[in-house]
Amino acid sequence: MIENASMERILSRIDLTPIHETKQRLMQHLDKTFYQKIRLERIITELGGKPTNFKANLPRSGLPAIATIRKNFANRT
Repeated sequence: MIENASMERILSRIDLTPIHETKQRLMQHLDKTFYQKIRLERIITELGGKPTNFKANLPRSGLPAIATIRKNFANRT
């Protein structure tokens, strides 16, 4: 499930970012993703399925963005 992997990814991004405003936005996104996961689990159950804790394999394309954010932040101080 993409939501399972997304929650893990968002949490790692929250830990990595030094920018308070970015952390707040990521935490908001984490909340939305959590509620989306709950909603999907409920729908799957209502349709007779069984939700899973499987985590989709997300691409790692965001890692260079973190380095850019850190570089830009360091240049501001």
